[in-house]
Amino acid sequence: MSDAADIQEVLDFWFGTLTDGLAADAVRRGWFESSPERDEDIRRRFGPALERAAGGGLGSWLDTARGSLAFILVCDQFSRQIHRGEAGAFATDPLALGAAETLVERGSDRTLALDERVFVYLPFEHAESRLHQHASVGLFSALRDETPPGQRHLTGAFLRHAQQHRDIVLRFGRFPHRNRALGRASTPEELAFLETAGDFGQRR
Repeated sequence: MSDAADIQEVLDFWFGTLTDGLAADAVRRGWFESSPERDEDIRRRFGPALERAAGGGLGSWLDTARGSLAFILVCDQFSRQIHRGEAGAFATDPLALGAAETLVERGSDRTLALDERVFVYLPFEHAESRLHQHASVGLFSALRDETPPGQRHLTGAFLRHAQQHRDIVLRFGRFPHRNRALGRASTPEELAFLETAGDFGQRR
């Protein structure tokens, strides 16, 4: 397929048909679903695209805002499902973050629909960097403020998640729930935290 067709396949799979900038409820539920069946479906459909991105082969996708969005989805979302519980889940995060930073710097993120913008900002939230965590909260806060009142509960939920991620990185300097996958030793404080914290979808 052409780049345009590949990009559209990613966007159609992830968002379906948007109404007033929002995906259907059934589609939204699938975004953070953790099931072997969905992971395998994404691996089968988009594993080759992730391999190409990791090898620097999807640079042409970055020529447009929607192509950049598809690139971010492959490198920041599909990677987590294809390599759930493994180091590979986070290996392409820097690529996704770079694409997201470029979109934001150019203001191109603001040409995208509401739900699409959420996934441009998630690479900031996923970064183990205090600077990017503060940027994440700022972006999600602005998005909530720009959201029509009837939809603000949705973007407000994403803002709360961003604040939660920021607080973890401010406390530990990293995400302790990644330690096992990345072969990192956890500190006693992190181990105590992990006893009660969620696994953010990455425990297998």
